[in-house]
Amino acid sequence: MAKRILPKPLTSISAKLLTVIVLTGIGINLAIIFSIGAFQHHVAAPYHAHLARYVAYLVDDLGSPPERARAMQLAAQTDMIITFESGSRKWSTAPDVHPFPLDQARTRFDRGGVEVVTYRGSFAVFVNRGQGRIGFYMPRQERAEKKVKLLVLFLLVFISTLLIVAFVAIRWVLRPLGWLKRGVDEVGRGNLGYRVPEKRCDELRDLSEAFNAMTERLSRLIKSKDQLLLDVSHELRTPITRIRVALAMLPDSDGKDSIVEDLAEIEAKITELLETARTLGVKAELNRRPVDLAALLQQVAEVYQNQPPGVVLDIIETGAPLMLDENMMLKALRNVVDNAVKYSRPDSAPVRASLSRHQGAAVIRVQDFGIGIAAEDLPFVFEPFYRADKARSPRGGFGLGLSLVKTIISAHNGRVDIESQPGSGTTVTIHLGDVAD
Repeated sequence: MAKRILPKPLTSISAKLLTVIVLTGIGINLAIIFSIGAFQHHVAAPYHAHLARYVAYLVDDLGSPPERARAMQLAAQTDMIITFESGSRKWSTAPDVHPFPLDQARTRFDRGGVEVVTYRGSFAVFVNRGQGRIGFYMPRQERAEKKVKLLVLFLLVFISTLLIVAFVAIRWVLRPLGWLKRGVDEVGRGNLGYRVPEKRCDELRDLSEAFNAMTERLSRLIKSKDQLLLDVSHELRTPITRIRVALAMLPDSDGKDSIVEDLAEIEAKITELLETARTLGVKAELNRRPVDLAALLQQVAEVYQNQPPGVVLDIIETGAPLMLDENMMLKALRNVVDNAVKYSRPDSAPVRASLSRHQGAAVIRVQDFGIGIAAEDLPFVFEPFYRADKARSPRGGFGLGLSLVKTIISAHNGRVDIESQPGSGTTVTIHLGDVAD
């Protein structure tokens, strides 16, 4: 599984789609800006030429030599600053003869005695005539700039709101994926009765319908398998009973004793099969009541004290009783500890059992130091009748113990985890969290 580097919200499909939308918008805006810049570059020369012609009309209107009174009238009408320089004679329609430093200005156009320069958003046109040099300054329009800033602020707020709305809309569109994720989790925990909502009219609805249909088929298959298991187990009891009656009428012999032992083993297997079939429906039949889990674990450990390699209780943290079915939980703990003892060597270190509490939940750990389980077998150890290697278990077994444990713990809304290394042992961890009120 790939390791998650960023937080989950940043790696969600919604965030990825929003990122694509934002990057696409940025790309479109950059293309528009580039196009506008190229357009301005191509139209700048004709614009400056027309501006030079317009200024020539203004110069003619001012007269020769230019009249300051007429310049004041034009300045008031056009919001320009008009200046005139000729030898020692200088005047301006504003207090400063040069509203901005000309040595820092950038020349944009210079042809036929007309020069256009710009400086930080302001520009000026200078006309050189025989009587002197006339300047027309167009200063920055603060009111216009304020309006532009307000417009930019409005656009930022609008774009931010648009992105938030887009993100919420994407989350709404992809909400069925969350329903499907929960459905997968529920089915993975064995809840085959869970159904994903079918509230949309798109491809995700089709996916939800397909998921529900698959879950329904799985539920029917598992129920039919469990029913077959129960029926076959019941049907086998009748011929076994007849064989026992027939054996009772035969004289004692070594052959008879061998058949009796085989029948006892078959009966034990059938009993375990029936117990498994009954336990599969245990969730609806749990007899919950407050149970002291520490005392229950100690009771189980005492049964195996004298069986090599023995059982040692480590940390036992008492706490609030849990709402459990005592008989079922006792059966689950016995199966776990019995497996730990069974798959340990007589000279192995003792099996270690512990009970700890974490945020109100109980955590039971049973660790053995026996033969262990291969990595390829671990995903299947909770399956009925699965045994990784029959030759490794000199004491027999039918592969139903851990299956019963998982069924019982799942019925109590708990979880069972298993870790193992061949030759180093196995650790089974049970998580339970229903605290009694």
